Amino acid sequence: MLEKMLKVEIVGSKKDVDSFLKEIYKYGVLHLEELPKDDPNVKNFELSKEEQAKLKDFKGYLNDLKEIASELKIEKTHVGTSGIGEPEIKEKVETIRTKFKEIIEEERAIKQEEKLLNDYKKAINALNQLMKDYKGTEKLGFLGVTVTKNEARILEYLKELIKEKLGEEKVEIISTDLSGDRIAALILAPEEKIEEISKLVWKEGISELKIPEKYKDLPIERMVDALEEDLSHIPEKLEKNRRKLEEFKEKYADDISMLLDYVEEEAEILEAKELYIGQTKFLYFLWGWVPEEDYENFNKYLKERFHGKLVAKEIKPRKDEYHKVPIKFKNLSIFRPFQLLLSIFQPPIYGTIDPTPLIYFFFPIYFGFMLGDFGYGAVAFLLFFMLYLKSKPGSALRQVAIIFLWTSLWTIIFGLLYGEAFGDLSEKLGMHPLLIHRMHQIKIILVTAVVFGVIQVVLGVFLGFVNNLRLGHTRHAKYEFARFVGLVGLSLAFIGPILMLIGGWGGYPKILIKVGVVLLAISIPAVAILHNFIAPIEILSAMGNMFSFARLMAIGLSSAILGMIANMFGGLIPNLIFGFTVAFLFHFLNLILGIFDPTIQGLRLQFVEFFSKFYISGGKKYNPFKKGGSHDS
Repeated sequence: MLEKMLKVEIVGSKKDVDSFLKEIYKYGVLHLEELPKDDPNVKNFELSKEEQAKLKDFKGYLNDLKEIASELKIEKTHVGTSGIGEPEIKEKVETIRTKFKEIIEEERAIKQEEKLLNDYKKAINALNQLMKDYKGTEKLGFLGVTVTKNEARILEYLKELIKEKLGEEKVEIISTDLSGDRIAALILAPEEKIEEISKLVWKEGISELKIPEKYKDLPIERMVDALEEDLSHIPEKLEKNRRKLEEFKEKYADDISMLLDYVEEEAEILEAKELYIGQTKFLYFLWGWVPEEDYENFNKYLKERFHGKLVAKEIKPRKDEYHKVPIKFKNLSIFRPFQLLLSIFQPPIYGTIDPTPLIYFFFPIYFGFMLGDFGYGAVAFLLFFMLYLKSKPGSALRQVAIIFLWTSLWTIIFGLLYGEAFGDLSEKLGMHPLLIHRMHQIKIILVTAVVFGVIQVVLGVFLGFVNNLRLGHTRHAKYEFARFVGLVGLSLAFIGPILMLIGGWGGYPKILIKVGVVLLAISIPAVAILHNFIAPIEILSAMGNMFSFARLMAIGLSSAILGMIANMFGGLIPNLIFGFTVAFLFHFLNLILGIFDPTIQGLRLQFVEFFSKFYISGGKKYNPFKKGGSHDS
């Protein structure tokens, strides 16, 4: 369910505004509402030049401290600033920022050095090999260049250009592949022409392989040995840098945590003052939202802190401002994990129905109805129980684990009802269905699936009526109720007899058909009057929504058939171990599909066929202004 909220209007003396913001930030239940931008009578609180400068500085500090804390895995511990003043805070942040930057830049420099040394090593190795492969007898100078493979043709052009520009016929260019998409080339020419060729290469925008000064005077054969020697020291340099970082963390971890806490609080309070606080000549004022159950204690807290220097007034939200009211879910612990499934939608409008308990009820049942295998359910339960144990309490992974523990449990239950475990393996071992054999009684499974559809679609339209009634949309509520009556009539007069016919059963009560026809006769003109003359067609289109639930049967049967095929293939192979391996792989694939398909189709039925009938999005999440929280409106 959605928690009831109260709108709060607070007015106080301007001189108390900073202490007021600190107190509500500390208490942490007030969701601040941004001031209207189009109201000329409402004037936002203006920050002083000192406050604007402080906010700008602190935002910069906050970004840097968060980056450092993330890199070092330091969490905020709310240890407080222990009375340290703002100048000391600024000095500490600067010191930490500078020292951290030095260590990180040193690490980057070492890694860059390692990359360059490796690149030089590859290139010089290539050049060395080219020198060895050169068959000429003359003693020539050389120049190394690198180009991409796409630019390989430029080497022939360069050779002709050298001959043309320098009048030098004794030019050879030989090349070899480097790693990636680059080519190393060796330009061989008389020693006295090398400098001119270097200038020409530069002018043509070709990358010359510059040998570092440290290695320039070494013979090319010795360069590789020198590079390898320098590369051997890189791990030692990196380890030394890592120890520096560890020492830095040990020395400054508490300070970083404290500074994060302080800087974030100060920055958020200044931002709130600018965005959410209005002012007159002598007063400040604001609007916000508080959960109804928290208001009494919140108001008492303000009175104790300010001794009558402010006035707080609570107001129950009007229906025309429900879209402004922040949403806070208040569900039983058993339902809460299923709130995760709603996160893909914008929150519902305040005052409407929270669908979380309905998802908790329908989705796991449909999942179990589709997969319906005791063996797969037991394996899935173990896998998701392991995920539950490894995930952090309250995390998204923990919620996913709980959701699928419920789906696995219903899979086990339906597996017992169907008498299935790893396809028909259970049947071969003497296990019998407790209720129904779905491979032999397909009609009953189909009818059951459609009945699920009738229940959810009719329920969805009824909830749409309730939601519109709660929002004060009287005419639309009447329309939804008329649709609900029509769907009940359609179900009684047509869908009921069709399902009886599909199931091969007779004796459908004629009185139900008559009641259904009467309800349709009432509904169709009412829907046309309340909406438009095409609206009655929507009642008939809902029949398609209901029969869409037949996919529950189709996916369930495909899973059962794949399980049977796995056992059949395994049994056809004479070698026991090989046959078991094949069957195991088939069952593993079927289990993956058996988790994926029912999840997608089960959620599709909830979100498309069910939610579309009643869910009204457009709400906003409750984000109280507090330490470690958010105050976006």
